[in-house]
Amino acid sequence: MSTTTGAIALRMGLFLWFGAVSIAVSIAVKGAEAHCPVYGGAPLFYNRIPKAGSSSLKTIVHDLSRIYKYKQYSYPVYDDRDWFDQEKESQNAARISSTFVKYGGRVVYDQHIRFINFTKFDLDQPYYFNLMRHPVSRAISTYYFARTGGHSQREKIRERLGAEADWSITKCALASSECKFMRSTSSFHLMTAFFCGHHEECQVINATALARAKNNLKQSYAFVGITEHFLESVAVLGKMFPQYFGHVLELLIAQGEVTNKNKNHHKGNQPDEATIAILEEKTKYDLELYHYAVSLFKEHVQNCLTQLDYDIMAKLGHERE
Repeated sequence: MSTTTGAIALRMGLFLWFGAVSIAVSIAVKGAEAHCPVYGGAPLFYNRIPKAGSSSLKTIVHDLSRIYKYKQYSYPVYDDRDWFDQEKESQNAARISSTFVKYGGRVVYDQHIRFINFTKFDLDQPYYFNLMRHPVSRAISTYYFARTGGHSQREKIRERLGAEADWSITKCALASSECKFMRSTSSFHLMTAFFCGHHEECQVINATALARAKNNLKQSYAFVGITEHFLESVAVLGKMFPQYFGHVLELLIAQGEVTNKNKNHHKGNQPDEATIAILEEKTKYDLELYHYAVSLFKEHVQNCLTQLDYDIMAKLGHERE
């Protein structure tokens, strides 16, 4: 199917669904959605956490941008996850703000980058959103993606690792410091770093950085979804940001599937309980932040989603817990 034909089919599917559900929605919103925050057309900032479903969500944003006529902007230097000093943070805040202005505020900006506090530089803060994945699952995915998946530098990584490139995650974990992956702390505390941002307390990820990350997550993010609850996450985005994500579930039904864009089809052996215990200890800050995010996520689900939403999700194979 050509791109044009696909677009027409998509719009036809959306048209049929809009007509079918519009009356039901008008009734359903008087229930759970009465407490769901709804935001306008201000710019959105998706500081994408790697290996947490971000490629799939980015694709949805791209498809919806063509329908709702906003700009989906992925910064060319998409991965800039290091800590910035104040000068570099200021430069990035100014650069990103200029992008918002360029597109009249109707933009979803995405980049692998830590939280930036725009207000510190007298700039308007965008609406932040993100996806979080269980840290152990994210660590395992990161491990295999670089060695056997679609990582752009996979061959160079494998050459640098030598025989270690074919180790299972269990062999790596049990080898402890003999395995390069286990010596690196950045992969295990990446989510805490992303939410902590560029404050001086975020240079080293510890309990203090975790506390700041929790505060930013609650106070500065409009919504943080959970990868393990992907459909519910995008459904909540649809309710909170209707000008960007409206009728997102109907879009997915029109497309016929929910696609994992960076799925690794050559994953190695999955870990045993002993390995999981090791990884849980290594990711302890991310793990605590994840559970905190899940608690906030459940509140959004309760406040924003209705039975109608779950009926639609069921058409995509979702089983309500």
